[in-house]
Amino acid sequence: MPPLTAAQVLEHPEFESVVWDLKAVSKGRATVAQGRRGGPLDLAYEVHGQGPVKLVFIIGLGGFSSAWQRQTKDFGHSPKTNGGQSQKYSVLVFDNRGMGKSDKPIASIPRGIDGQLTETKQRLFSQKFLDEPDAEGHFPTNGDRYAAQELMKRKDVEGFTRKGLLLQAIAAWWHHKSAKQIEELGTKVGRERIQVIHGTIDRMITFPHGQLLAAELGGPEKGVTFIPVEGKAHALNMEWRRELTRAIAALVEKTEALPKG
Repeated sequence: MPPLTAAQVLEHPEFESVVWDLKAVSKGRATVAQGRRGGPLDLAYEVHGQGPVKLVFIIGLGGFSSAWQRQTKDFGHSPKTNGGQSQKYSVLVFDNRGMGKSDKPIASIPRGIDGQLTETKQRLFSQKFLDEPDAEGHFPTNGDRYAAQELMKRKDVEGFTRKGLLLQAIAAWWHHKSAKQIEELGTKVGRERIQVIHGTIDRMITFPHGQLLAAELGGPEKGVTFIPVEGKAHALNMEWRRELTRAIAALVEKTEALPKG
C-alpha cells in the first residue's frame, strides 16, 4: 500500500488527535543560558507525574517535546493513581530553543512537503516499521501516523519556523565533545548509571557513533550499559516504544540499588 500523501493525511479523521492531550502537573517557561553565547532565552517545559524518580527526555533536531508523548504517557501517567499522574516518576520534557513554545523567530512553511516527509521517514525509521499497520490504530500505517505528527508540527507556524530550525541545526553542528570530555562525563555521572541505546540501521546518526560514544564513556567493561537495537533506526521512541520503556525502567531500578553518595 502506498503511503498517504500530505493532503490525504490532513483530511484523515484521526489527524487532529495525533498529538495527545496529556495534562501536565506543571508547565511554564524557564530562562536558560544566562551569560552564555546566544542567551538568555526562555525554554517552554512541562512536568508530568509527581514521583521521586526524575526523568528528562530531550528531543533532537527540529522536534517538539510532544515527540516524547509515548514516553510521557508511559512514565508520567497512570489511570489508577492521582488523577492520571504517576507516583513513581516525574517526567520533564521541553521544546529546544527555536522550536515549539520556546524562544524563536518568525515562521515559514516549506514546499515539496511529500518529498520531505518521505526522506525524513526513511532517515528516522526502518522500512518494516513504516509499512506496518498503525500501532495506535486509525491510520493505514505507522509511516502515515508519523507523517501526521510531522504535518501537525508544521501547521504550528509560531512553533515551527525556518529560522528557528536553522539556528538549532547550527548549534548542533558546532557542538563538540572531545574523547577526554566524554570520559570525564562518565566519571562524574558514574558509568554504572549510563545507558546508551542505538538502532543498528540508524541513518540519521549511524550506529558506529553509538558504539564510539559507549566506548569513550568507558564501555561495558567499566559498567556502561550498551544496547544495540537490531534492525531499528533513529526514532526508537516510536519504533521501539515498549522495549524502550522497559529498558529505562530497568536502568532506574539498577541505579536505585546502587550505594548512595
